[in-house]
Amino acid sequence: MEESARCPECNGKGWVDLRCTKPESADVCQLCNGTGVLGEKTCTGCHGTGRIEVRTVDQMKCWKCEGTGLYPVPEEP
Repeated sequence: MEESARCPECNGKGWVDLRCTKPESADVCQLCNGTGVLGEKTCTGCHGTGRIEVRTVDQMKCWKCEGTGLYPVPEEP
């Protein structure tokens, strides 16, 4: 029987983050104050748009370890 170790997909947490962009929600870029430029260059924070997209984080049970945090998944006794 193979010994289980920490799941490489979720790093032993048992869940993974799902990062979703909400395009209807955007905030003013704090680096360039919404101008899209820093000095004479395009702002690296917002890539010239002046807005930063708001992201949400949802969690989903890890598909690889089935939420146990261990891989391979231990057999039930």
